[in-house]
Formats: sequence, structure tokens, C-alpha cells
Amino acid sequence: MKNHKNIIIGLIGIFLLNGCALKEDDSQAMRVAKHTFNSPFYLIYGTGKLIELSIIGTLAGAAKLTHDVKESINLNELEEKANLNDEASQRKLGSMYYYGKGVDKDYTKAFQWYEKSALQGNSDSQNMLGIMYRFGFGIEKDINKSIEYYTKAIEQENHFAMNNLGHLYLFGDEKVDKNYKKAFDLYIKAEQLGNTSAMHALGIIYENGYGVDKNSKIALNWYEKAYQKGHVTSKNKVDELKKSMFESS
Repeated sequence: MKNHKNIIIGLIGIFLLNGCALKEDDSQAMRVAKHTFNSPFYLIYGTGKLIELSIIGTLAGAAKLTHDVKESINLNELEEKANLNDEASQRKLGSMYYYGKGVDKDYTKAFQWYEKSALQGNSDSQNMLGIMYRFGFGIEKDINKSIEYYTKAIEQENHFAMNNLGHLYLFGDEKVDKNYKKAFDLYIKAEQLGNTSAMHALGIIYENGYGVDKNSKIALNWYEKAYQKGHVTSKNKVDELKKSMFESS
């Protein structure tokens, strides 16, 4: 429950939802009930307003890790390979325990397997450790460690980690000041590698004027690019901005 409180009440939280958006009048119990691991959303509490930013789907490399757990059928065989220091098997076991696929969900075991894989240089596992340290999943929250692992993954051109570290600098943390310049640069690098969540985030930056002049046209371009590349929920922002721009014209 402590983790839920840290995630739900505060500036930033991860809620992995299945098309089930949180509402400002949701009870605490409802918020916890909606905390499932399917399709992630980033939620920010602003001035009396809940801003929904669907920019974490590719954050965790969800598609790749979901594939890991789908193909990881023989647990004994996988554990045998993992215990022989096969980093791919270690990563897959981490994913199985993280998502609770084929095994009971266990963040502590997920962390242990991701760590073994990360120490062998697997950038996806390094990114996952960044997430787990960031939000205290299976390990005590440690922002410095989170940044360290995100950075290790970024050094290997992992665009998921670029996107995640961008989120941290965009929204800040009790121990990390907001840095819109760093966030912008990371999103640009990530989108150049095809990260659609980063494209969506750039739309958010221009729509709200985070470190740049507000520009609805540029924001719309980013949202449209994200949508055209497969970021389905960007369609809502495309429609919203087009309507707003039409009404103000």
C-alpha cells in the first residue's frame, strides 16, 4: 500500500491501465483497483486538474517485454539457462515476475533477475532497473540509482530509457529539479529512434510551453506524428487541438 500511496498521491504516478482512465473523484480504493499492468499512463496532478499523459507505453519497452513473457513457457528450462548466466533468459525471467505471467507477480524476484541481466550489459534490463528504482518497485526508491541505470541504457541507444529519463526531468521529483532542456533533448533523441511516446511528450511540451514558447501548431504536428506511427491515444490530443484551434480562429 505504501508504494500505491507514493505513486497515486504526489506529482507523478505510473498507472498501467487497460483503457480505464483515472478520474479526479475516484476513491482511493478505485484508484488502486485501476492499477493494473496492461497499457501504461502517466498522470500528473496540476492546479486542481488531472492531466493524463499516455506516454509510458513504450517507457518500459512494454511490447518487447510482453513478448518475453509470452514466449517464456518452460520455466525450469529458462531458470536453468538464467542460472548459467544467460542474460536474455535472466531478462525474460525478470519480465515474467514483473508482469506476473506464468508465475506470481513478484517485484523482488523481478528486480533480482533484471539486475543479473543488467550487470551483463543488457540495456532493456538496465532500463527496467531505472524504473524500479524510480518508483520503489521491489527495491527501496533511489533516484540516483534510477538515473544511473537509465544512463547506462541510454549509452547503448536504448530509446525507452531516453523516454523515461525525459519524464523524470520534465516532471521533476522531490530530489530532482525539473529540467525542461534535458527532457526536450532526451525526447528528441528517443523520437529519432522511433519512440512514439517521446513524440507524444514533445506535443505536450509545445502545447503547455514547458521550456519552449507555447505553439499549438507544433504540438499538433507532434501528436499527429505520434498517432501516425502507432501511438493510438495521441488521436485524442489531435482531435482536441484541432477543435480548439478551429474555435479560436
